[in-house]
Amino acid sequence: MSTDLFLGGLASLILAAIVIAVLTTNKRE
Repeated sequence: MSTDLFLGGLASLILAAIVIAVLTTNKRE
């Protein structure tokens, strides 16, 4: 039951990390 919520939260954290990484890279250049 909680597996879907866990995977959903994990996916959100991964997406957030990717977005932050992209924004940081863009600021550096």
